[in-house]
Amino acid sequence: MTNGVKVIVMARDGNVWEGEGDSCSMENKVGPFDILGEHAQMVAPIFGKITVRRDNKIIWEHTLAESGLCKVKGNQVTVWVGI
Repeated sequence: MTNGVKVIVMARDGNVWEGEGDSCSMENKVGPFDILGEHAQMVAPIFGKITVRRDNKIIWEHTLAESGLCKVKGNQVTVWVGI
């Protein structure tokens, strides 16, 4: 994948979703943010929705029932939900 992100969303009982997109959008206390390819490393608490887009189309969206945690390293976004 070129300039995109691999997204892995995990819950206590296993993977919720895994795939690749151009961007992954989430929200934290500061507001909404987007993760694109080559994003700086970060760890952040999240809430609300996780949206993955490819070619300007939503390919996967999930509304969090509880807060989650997102980690970005390299071109991979790992999200733990229900923690």
